[in-house]
Formats: sequence, C-alpha cells, structure tokens
Amino acid sequence: MAVETLFSLNPDWKSNGFTPTVRDIVSHSPICADSTRIHYIDLDPLNETETEWSCLIHSVNNHGATATDKHAELRIHIHSNSDPNFLQEFGRYERMVNYVQCKAVLELGPSDEGVEALQGRNVYRAFKEVVDFGSIYEGVKSVIGRNGESAGVVQKRHAGDTWLDVPMADCFGQVAGMYVNLLTDIPPSDMFVATGLELVMRSPKAQTLTAGQENCTGIWHVLARHTRLPDKAYVTDVFVFDAETKVLNEVILGLRYVRIPNLSMSKILIRRTIDKVFLRNTATPSAKSLPALPVEKSQTLAPRLRPEEDVQKASSRKPKSSDGRNITEEVRNLVASVSGLEPREMRLDAELADLGVDSLMGMELAREVETTFKCTLDHEEQMKATNLRQFVACVANALARAGGGRSMEQEEEDHRPDESDSVDGSSSEK
Repeated sequence: MAVETLFSLNPDWKSNGFTPTVRDIVSHSPICADSTRIHYIDLDPLNETETEWSCLIHSVNNHGATATDKHAELRIHIHSNSDPNFLQEFGRYERMVNYVQCKAVLELGPSDEGVEALQGRNVYRAFKEVVDFGSIYEGVKSVIGRNGESAGVVQKRHAGDTWLDVPMADCFGQVAGMYVNLLTDIPPSDMFVATGLELVMRSPKAQTLTAGQENCTGIWHVLARHTRLPDKAYVTDVFVFDAETKVLNEVILGLRYVRIPNLSMSKILIRRTIDKVFLRNTATPSAKSLPALPVEKSQTLAPRLRPEEDVQKASSRKPKSSDGRNITEEVRNLVASVSGLEPREMRLDAELADLGVDSLMGMELAREVETTFKCTLDHEEQMKATNLRQFVACVANALARAGGGRSMEQEEEDHRPDESDSVDGSSSEK
C-alpha cells in the first residue's frame, strides 16, 4: 500500500524506471476486518529530494474516538536502477550468497542426516495447523531444511498490477515460515509469527512490469538462513533466485519471528475481527483452528510515571482499588486470557515474555486493560514493566489516575514510617 501510494503521488517515477527499497518494517498489530475503523497511511519525506520516506499505517474508530491503533511502520527509498549506492549494496549480497548454495540445500535427500522436508500437497496440509491459506497464496511446492538452513521451490508469476505482488512475496516468506513452524522442535501449542524485517531489495537487473499482465519467470528457488535467538525468536535472511537464470532476484533480510501460543494469536484475531462474517468459526478458538493470519506485527505500547527502581519497589505490594477489588488477581486473569495460560501457572515475579506477552502482545494487553478497567496505561510505565508484578503496579497507577483506585505511590505513603521515628523504632527525641 505504501509503495503504491508513493508511486501514485509521483507518476514520473514509474515511467523513469525508479524502484523502491523498503527498510525497517515493524509490525505493531494486525489489520483485521473491522468496518468501524478508518485506516490511514502517513508519509513524511526524510530528505530534500523526497526520495526517502517514513511511513506509518494506523487506524481510528469512525465514531469519533481519538484513540489510534498503530499497525506498521517502515521506510521507503526510491531510486533509479543505476544508483551507485544501490548497485554496490545489492552486489554485496550477490557475493555473499550464490545459487550453488541454494541448490545444495534443494538437493538434500531423505538419506542425508538431519533433513526435514515437505513436498506437494503435504506442504499446505501441514501448514494448515498454523495458517489456513487461500489458494491464491499456495505457491510453495516443496521445502527442505537442515541445520538452520531451508530452501524451497515457489511456482508463482508476478501478476503485473503493483510493484509488490503480495501473493508471490508471501510465498517467498512462507519458505522461511514453514521452516521455523514445521521443521523445528517448536511445540504444537505454539507458533512463530513474523513481526518485522530489516530490508526488502530487488535486483537492479529485475524488470518489474505493472501493466496488468503476468510477467517474470514462473519458478523461483528460495534459500533461507535462520538464526535462533535466546528469547524464543528467530531472525531469517531470505534469498530469491530465478530458477531459470540462477540469478539472485531479491533479498529479504532480518525477517524476525517471535514465538507465541496458538490460542493467544487466535484470540487476538477473533477479538480484532469485528465483522464476524469473515470468521469461519466464532466458537471457542483452539490451538488447531486459527483464522487466516493477516499479520505483520509487534511492539509493546509503553511510557511511565517514575523511575524504574520506584516501580520495582512499589510493586512488591498487592494493590487493591478503593472499592476493595483485588487488582492483582484481576490483572493476572487478564494476562492469562491474552497469553492462553492458566492464572494459577503465573507467578508475580514471572517475566511477561516468558508468559507469551512479548512486543506483539503488548498492544493487545493494553487494549484489554482499557476495556476491562476503563483506564489508559502510561506507555512508558508499561514499557518498563517486564514482569507480572510490575505490570500489576502499572495498572494500579492507571486506575488511580482515572479515579478508580490507589496508586502504588499512595500505598507506599500509607506504609511509610513517621518521620519522627528513628530507624530502630524508638523516639527521635534527643
């Protein structure tokens, strides 16, 4: 959307053969079927020549509410295919990875040690446990993986309508997504979801035609290299080769996957899909039955009231609101509903990331707090709340600001010794 919006504002770019490079995509929340929201694309130039742009995709309620949902952020650089910096950068990737390396993975067989593979109809039968794709997105014919590398064959031609052919680009990403979700040791209750990427760059030799007719080759060989991170995440680099010419056609670098419970992802999508006609089944979601996944995602909402050490100190108490509500248990139950865990499994000192509440889930959790407690979290304070105890304190402070409870600072004030008392409890009188 963002690329085509820029091209529509500058029609000479296409006729002059300019091409985009997309950088630093961060996906905050999915865009689901919701006719109550109006979506916007904000574009701001980053240089005087207006060839570099920042882009924000967000939405607001069409009933006049001022709260906005941030969906994605990215940067776009428009340049000619002869731009020396562009040629130099893509040339660097061509030297780093070649077709021989891709072919070596594609030719792995069942007798090779550690090989996992999917082929033919089994590709999408297996992936249906994670995402149920429509036929237009079913372009992956085989995937082979071993030791942090995977390769796949994609059969898809560019439709010729827009620079980014979404189904074809999605198929390139599927080769990576199938590896982390189907060919690794991830438990069946969880899934890896893409939350952003660092770079999408197409070869200066590629001829992308947008005259409304299919073009380019129909067969692509895709190599993906996966690096596992300690925080239940993967970073993947994808290299797309023309199967006929063996030439590198496109790179997708820094594709980040985070692990979350299937049930949590299903709940998020169902909750955000207001137009229920688009849901196949609105019954209680199961880990094996997920609606289609229109997701780019991620980032915790956050800001804050006082220094971090104060939050940690204050959060040692179990706050209650002025009407005697047990805020701790209510917040614990709320986090459980978002994460898909049982409340009894959640200790107050548990890290939110270990409970499945990573940057992707942070925004959804903030929305749930607003709905349940009728208050708005301080974004910076939420950012600093890394465990459940600190998050309870964050909610208690938000309730206090909304007039529905006592803040942790007030709780501390009530329990602070009188200034006339000495440290050992005796009178301070000399």
